[in-house]
Amino acid sequence: MDDPAERLAGGGVRLSARMAESYPEIMQILCHSQLGRICAGDGLTPRAKRDVEEGMAAGRFTVADPVIALTVLNGSLLALLELWCNQPEADSDQAAGTMAEMILHMLGLSPDEARDLARRLLPAAA
Repeated sequence: MDDPAERLAGGGVRLSARMAESYPEIMQILCHSQLGRICAGDGLTPRAKRDVEEGMAAGRFTVADPVIALTVLNGSLLALLELWCNQPEADSDQAAGTMAEMILHMLGLSPDEARDLARRLLPAAA
């Protein structure tokens, strides 16, 4: 994906959520490690940071501080995982899409574009 907003919504949020749901042991580790593990410099954070910074440089995102934006993104993902740990019956695909939409809107996309990008088909699992 060339568009940093689409990468952030699809690959960053929704695929990460899908992976965590597919591997409950990973979800448990992340839920119990709090932000330390999810914000680690060797995990998904460097890619998310790149996407946020590229989105800002391209004028796609209007946030002033990429570190705060990344903190909101990481905290939101951790909160979603915590929700699934406590409510495993929750519709995870819908929740991840809704969260991706809200994050894109927070970053500065219009509500319609955020909704469109957050609902696009994800690549098939390999």
